[in-house]
Amino acid sequence: MDIDKILQKFGVFSGLSGDALTACLPYCQDAMAELTAKNRSAGPAAKPIGSAAAALAYYRWCLAEMSGSSLPHIGAAALVNRHTLAAAKALCEEYLAAAAEYIASGKFTFRQVRS
Repeated sequence: MDIDKILQKFGVFSGLSGDALTACLPYCQDAMAELTAKNRSAGPAAKPIGSAAAALAYYRWCLAEMSGSSLPHIGAAALVNRHTLAAAKALCEEYLAAAAEYIASGKFTFRQVRS
């Protein structure tokens, strides 16, 4: 996964750019680290997992914006409301579902192996 591509996609989701977007890098790094740790594929999973990381970072950013922080909300952050949060959650769920085959669920499953 490429953190720059994840941050770029986060910018598309959030509408942020410049310094405001750069300030959200920790959200992207955390989401990337979490999904990298769950990556069970050594193959070409970077794109769907990277997109899922961006969506997860965006959802977490929306949660933080809705948390009632006393910091002023400027730019796109001022537009975050319960409808935006619901849309961010749906977006996150959709991208995580698209990458599900590459992400370990943490649950043990029995599978038959054929040789």
